[in-house]
Amino acid sequence: MIPGNRVYSERRGRQSEIRLADRERETALLIAQGKSNHDIAEAMIVSEKTAETYVTRILAKPGFDSRVQIATWSMSMQTDAMELHRKQRPKPSLS
Repeated sequence: MIPGNRVYSERRGRQSEIRLADRERETALLIAQGKSNHDIAEAMIVSEKTAETYVTRILAKPGFDSRVQIATWSMSMQTDAMELHRKQRPKPSLS
């Protein structure tokens, strides 16, 4: 993801900043892997209710309506972060 707890989402033609807590960001990544709330709870060692709360908080921040939108958005953020990392790497010298 983009460094820190900030990720970006384009909604209705404008870019807005969304702050995700570390556990919310981890939850979004697990959703992108197709995990259920039960699976997320097991992976994060929390109750299923806590996992459900993380999902609800993520859905509320960007205004998304479904887990599919979270997964698509999460994968997009990963791709953007990888591209940013690739651009920031030093170029190998040809010496």
